[in-house]
Amino acid sequence: MALTRDDLLQLLAEQLELLDLHCERFDSGRRVTSLSLSTTIRVLVHDTSSSHSVLGSLGVKETMRFLDASDYQRLAQFSKPGDRRVQGSEPGLVAAFFPDEGDPYFIPRFETPEPDLPERAFEDWWQLPTMSDDSGYEFSRRNLVLTVANKAGGAHVDRMGTSAVFNDLARKGSLGFWTVNGRVLASPVPPAIRQIAEELRLAIRAAFAEELGELATHPFTPPVHPPGFAVGSWSVSAREHE
Repeated sequence: MALTRDDLLQLLAEQLELLDLHCERFDSGRRVTSLSLSTTIRVLVHDTSSSHSVLGSLGVKETMRFLDASDYQRLAQFSKPGDRRVQGSEPGLVAAFFPDEGDPYFIPRFETPEPDLPERAFEDWWQLPTMSDDSGYEFSRRNLVLTVANKAGGAHVDRMGTSAVFNDLARKGSLGFWTVNGRVLASPVPPAIRQIAEELRLAIRAAFAEELGELATHPFTPPVHPPGFAVGSWSVSAREHE
């Protein structure tokens, strides 16, 4: 029997609540929940020839707007040949946090908020590059979410492993400087997934404010970090300052 709109709205509410729970656990320090986040994001937005997303089934995905907290596309507007952003790494969805004591680590970009974030249609939000490694290889939200969900333990494991470039990003510090004495300190992938989840749950609440009832209230509480500072971009094109 085909699902009714009410059925789909119930599924949406359940998936949003699940997304909230995974986000809460991530923010409490359980970064392994980025695996579960990737699967829930996939259920909500990813359509294939044989499976249908919740938002796609509701017929709203293509009309929704999604905040883009990555500054990757903004920097691309100012890029010119020779800019380091073109040739090297750019974190996009994440920022680097440097505590006064202890090792640095990556955090989701929403923890370093900026005003006037652009809104994008779904396909641009999902498909456009959002970060790049030190060889210039670019990663989209789609690439990050589906790799984690389908190959790296979110919902499935690929015995052949992930691609070499994704493995370098997740395990070998290919965002550039992210090593100390040759030791990789942190992976940017879990906080990037957390950032994507934040943008998605904000978009859902904006699109379904009336239908969600109590769930329409955004539950986010900023994570607490030790004293320190965050860096959201490795480089800024000189053209921005012209």
